[in-house]
Amino acid sequence: MPSTAARNGANVSPVTRPYINLYPLPNTSDPANAQVGDWANNDVQRINEHYFSGRVDHQLGSNHSLFGRYTFDNSTLMDPDQIPLFGSNARIRNQYVTLEERSILSPSTINAVRLGFSRSAQFSDLYDINPPAPNLSFVQGRPMGGIATTGLTALGGYSGNAPRNYILNIFQIYDDFTWERAAHSIKIGFAGEHFIFNRKGVSRLGGAWTFGNITSFLTNGTPTRLRIMGPDVFTDAKGRTLRTDPYRTAIQKLLSAYFQDD
Repeated sequence: MPSTAARNGANVSPVTRPYINLYPLPNTSDPANAQVGDWANNDVQRINEHYFSGRVDHQLGSNHSLFGRYTFDNSTLMDPDQIPLFGSNARIRNQYVTLEERSILSPSTINAVRLGFSRSAQFSDLYDINPPAPNLSFVQGRPMGGIATTGLTALGGYSGNAPRNYILNIFQIYDDFTWERAAHSIKIGFAGEHFIFNRKGVSRLGGAWTFGNITSFLTNGTPTRLRIMGPDVFTDAKGRTLRTDPYRTAIQKLLSAYFQDD
């Protein structure tokens, strides 16, 4: 963390001072002749998980049976940043459904049809702990970004890939036919799967400043780079009006078949 001596230095810029004050004061060592001191803190991560699974078996008749299973798994993680202005909030929810109908067609033939559906969803965002004042945001109307300085713990904020939503839906159908005849065991089957992946993600919504050294940060020197997500609507070099779109969808289909003779 910036030391007390560094904070009180005559060369500290009034532009960066409000951001310097966001850093906690050193509490384990604070050298009078150094730019940084040490700060210790105990973070508490909170993890919750709820899991459920149920299964049903039903005999439809002497030659037909039905099987079904549902699984639900929901977990959350709340993890404060090293400098507790914000924290990461991650939630994962997985759901699986399986149905199978098995038929004995004859003493030598069996057919099984299976239907499946799975939904895996991941949601990531930040939550407020001690958020800075709105006027410290790098872009008006957006949340606070982050500052990374070589030699200092990074000042976190909306400088990464948050908020972010990933949802994957998979539809499945399988059919397996078995025929026993003399010395042969013949298996024939096919599988079909349909994938739908929906994604919403932004990158550095609040911006991310990077300074090469502590002196440059204290004096509001030239940063090594600034990375920030573009505006929702902007005009390119040719005068065209363009829009940013954080939504993406990918669709894939998979078909397969097999034949086996043992």
